[in-house]
Amino acid sequence: MQAQKQVNGNELLEIIKAIYHINEAMSIVMSYDDEAYEYLTKAKESLIYYLISQVR
Repeated sequence: MQAQKQVNGNELLEIIKAIYHINEAMSIVMSYDDEAYEYLTKAKESLIYYLISQVR
């Protein structure tokens, strides 16, 4: 069985804030830099998957 670290409310809030800031950055770079937009998209997806895995 794989051990999973429990995160507390503050850590979850930090993850949500990071997702928010990534979304803000995505709206800025969307029309300027396709590569940066793709990196930000992958980072956001990764954080969302992590967040979902922690609240199950």
